[in-house]
Amino acid sequence: LDGQGQKFWGSVAFVAAMLHVLNHAIFKALLFMGAGAIERATEARDLDHVGGLLRRMPWSGGSFLIGSMAIAGLPPLNGFVSEWLTFQALIHGAALHGIYGVSSALAAAGLAATAALAVLCFVKVCGLLLLGTPRTEKARAAKEVAISMRIGMAMLAALCVLLGVAPGLWLYNLQGTGGLPTIAIFILITGFTALLARVRGRRTAASAPAWTCGQTIEPSLGWTSSGFTKALRLGWKWLIRPQHEVAVVRSHAIVRSVTYRGDVPHHFDTVLYSPLLKQATAWTGQVRRLQSGSLRTYSIYLSGLVVLALALLRLGLL
Repeated sequence: LDGQGQKFWGSVAFVAAMLHVLNHAIFKALLFMGAGAIERATEARDLDHVGGLLRRMPWSGGSFLIGSMAIAGLPPLNGFVSEWLTFQALIHGAALHGIYGVSSALAAAGLAATAALAVLCFVKVCGLLLLGTPRTEKARAAKEVAISMRIGMAMLAALCVLLGVAPGLWLYNLQGTGGLPTIAIFILITGFTALLARVRGRRTAASAPAWTCGQTIEPSLGWTSSGFTKALRLGWKWLIRPQHEVAVVRSHAIVRSVTYRGDVPHHFDTVLYSPLLKQATAWTGQVRRLQSGSLRTYSIYLSGLVVLALALLRLGLL
């Protein structure tokens, strides 16, 4: 990249960072409001105690779905725009020489991995909250929240769509990227969705409980948060080191009960944060001894600092 190209993509990176902050404020506020509406309607805070809310709370559930798609960086919403611009700036920054090129390439790889994990996370969240069948009676009896709460969520959801489409008007011919065709993406997705809705009509999916081997489908047989993350925990078993324990109670060779308990330890807390926090606490305890509260001691500190500064100045180090 020449000097002009570096300045251009530096400006793009700055714009992407500002958009990223703005977009995060919008769709995170939307998700918090959606979570509050769901908690108010179901009196539940556990993902495994809800389910099937999209049909019972279409406005709140639809707004929460839009917020989840936005934070996962899916087009044509605002999260996609900020991630796309950031990724473009990092890809072009990787063409630079030295530490800047290496750091840009590493940051681009990290951004791609983060986006993939975000999609995986919110597919799980939306599947547990909005789809399937209710797992509790309160979730089955859930109703839409007050109109005042729905208006707030609808406005934030509309902003997610607007800020996802509008940047395409002034970034359509972005240098070296082929542009940002958010309007075309929006038209294509909405048109295809409308076509599917028209083809479907009023038909609903027939229940097919083949996967339960003929048993009656009960809430306890539905997917849980552990089931959604099973593949991820197995694939990264070597790193996250999950722990599990199975307790089987038998009576005269007959199994009476089976209890399973699983846990994923927080290695960052135990291996990294806890030792650093312990060391920092010990260090600050030593430094705190300097705070004696004596004016005479503080005068000695100040005099020593002045002498040190004059010595460094005399040696040419300042």
